[in-house]
Amino acid sequence: GPYVVNLEGHTETIIELDELPSDFVFELTSNRRGPIEIAEISITISLPLSLGTLTLYLAPPLRWTVYPSISSTHAQRIRSHLKLGERVSKYSPIKDRLLQISSKPYEDEPSRQIDWYATAKKSTLQTKLYQPVNQDMFTVYLDLSASNGIGLHHQFEELIEDTALVSRELIESGGKVELFVNRLDQKGHVNHLSIQEGAKQLKNILALLSSLSEQDHYMGSTRFSPYVTKIKNKQAQLIKIASPH
Repeated sequence: GPYVVNLEGHTETIIELDELPSDFVFELTSNRRGPIEIAEISITISLPLSLGTLTLYLAPPLRWTVYPSISSTHAQRIRSHLKLGERVSKYSPIKDRLLQISSKPYEDEPSRQIDWYATAKKSTLQTKLYQPVNQDMFTVYLDLSASNGIGLHHQFEELIEDTALVSRELIESGGKVELFVNRLDQKGHVNHLSIQEGAKQLKNILALLSSLSEQDHYMGSTRFSPYVTKIKNKQAQLIKIASPH
């Protein structure tokens, strides 16, 4: 089934106890992402000395939303999504981007920093002068279409989890994130969460990702890509999570 309910610390469903505790703590484990609704949970206790049985019911509605996992072992996959231009720092996805602003006379810098264009103009050796840029706005773009444009990607769940992980990484580093998903709502609009930061935005993103289903309607990649480019925040760096087309 989609979920399992167990008494805390036990894996079996029939448990023999020497004495009845005053509290029972149960763990509900889901095997899939998305909304879960359970009609009822009942616990039957067989009393000793042939005194009969006692049945306890947890009354409906019993509803939960299971978010995509944000504690993945696929760290390398996430880093590959976060190759954001020429990065100096290997630790933060949003710090230490470098922008060349001018050049200066050569002193003893590494040869790769020599600005050959400026050197040719000034006839003396020049090196590049950089200004650090903090890029802190990102457009995360999830395209769940198959690479051939027909139907949905075979790694549907993996792409959703990658989006959750990338969003968490950016938000925890202090980034501002907007999210586009190529699913269409009932009015035919693409799912879009406008740019925000912090834990609340991560929760919004996880809630949207948890609601995605293979039964939904999705916009094809050929229309989705130019749509995102047109609508996205112009200062935000694009991070695309999709099949390589």
